[in-house]
Amino acid sequence: MKKLTALILLIALLSCVLPFNSVAADSAKIYLSLGDSIAAGYGLKNKSNDSYPNLLAKNLSHELRDFAVDGADSADLLKQLSNPDKNLSSALQAASVITVNIGLNNFANAFEDLSPDIDTESMGDYPQQQIDPKLISAYISEYFKPGVKEYDDMIKALNKACEKFKSDIDKIAGILAKNKTAKIVFLTVYNPYKDYEKIIKPIYDTAETYINKINNIIKETCASNKFIIADVQPAVKKSTKKVLNASVLTFNTDPHPNVAGHKLIYKTVANSLGKSIYFSDINNDAQTAKYADDLHEAGIMFAVAASANNAQKKEFSPKAEVNNSDFAVFMVRTLKLKIKDSDVSGVKLPFSDIDKIPNYALNSVKACYKAGLYNKLYPGADGRTYAFGPQKSVSRTNAASITSKYIDKSKWLDNNLNASGGITRAETAKILWLILN
Repeated sequence: MKKLTALILLIALLSCVLPFNSVAADSAKIYLSLGDSIAAGYGLKNKSNDSYPNLLAKNLSHELRDFAVDGADSADLLKQLSNPDKNLSSALQAASVITVNIGLNNFANAFEDLSPDIDTESMGDYPQQQIDPKLISAYISEYFKPGVKEYDDMIKALNKACEKFKSDIDKIAGILAKNKTAKIVFLTVYNPYKDYEKIIKPIYDTAETYINKINNIIKETCASNKFIIADVQPAVKKSTKKVLNASVLTFNTDPHPNVAGHKLIYKTVANSLGKSIYFSDINNDAQTAKYADDLHEAGIMFAVAASANNAQKKEFSPKAEVNNSDFAVFMVRTLKLKIKDSDVSGVKLPFSDIDKIPNYALNSVKACYKAGLYNKLYPGADGRTYAFGPQKSVSRTNAASITSKYIDKSKWLDNNLNASGGITRAETAKILWLILN
């Protein structure tokens, strides 16, 4: 009888658990990805691991609903949203995050159909390294100028494409705005001819002009609807890595991002949502997320502890204050000062507590002193000694004094300096980022 009672209780327990799990699955947060072949992960060998929507879904712990379509422009997206199938309609209503990557095909369809092809045969059978960039630029320049029919037709088509894009985006925004709770993110369009800038500048410049027009439309739409901007254009432009497939030297016109490009787009979108891609304790803070991630990639600031909640990430501790020793290390990394023993062997620090400076920071402190970063704080020439305070939080006044010559004064936006207060790692990240940029 006891065994039967136990069995009944177990069945009753399972009957309660199973429906609960089913509800939990149904209530999983939804991330809806809309757009063109970039969002669809075109050309990637492992889309589920490398495409930016898949990377973002994992970061957010959301279920990805991917409705991106290869070759789509704004008219295609508007048509898709205006008459959604059952699955898309459900995703539009349930999504807590929606990203929209559209616009490149609006530009490319008008640009590539009418722009003149490069006649590679007329350049002869020379090795790529022997091709004179000036000759290529001069060749293209004969086409890319007012008065040439192909150029004039292309400009008309591009202007028309921008007008159509504006009309479509306004309607797309109206449909998406019906979801009152979702975070809606529009990605700006990058210039696919980044690699052409130095060799075939007329193509790059024309593309830049009209991509900027498209991006201005996107930004205006987001501003009026209180959507989020993920500004991909400058991120791609500034990147020193090979992030796009297009290459002028191999005459590759494929505009899609490679694996590194998708990671860059993912980081840009995640940061716009206030999420770091490296640190688990930065949330709902877009600026700090961007600064911390950029500085991590630059080898300047790293994690302070392992994450208790995420084995893939570590903790940045944005609210922790930075001490004088660590600030010296950060400044050395940012300014790329030399810190070998031979570089700082002749430096005599005017500090009474030199013996308390940790070994990992001593040469950095010497390098900062040698570079004149402490001149206003510790002149040293008068023969006096000063307390450096290696473990003491660097004061906001001292941080400002050390970095003032490296940052445009207009960038200091704090209304309350709180002169004697310390600076946090988040605030330090902003300072270092401003120096780099």
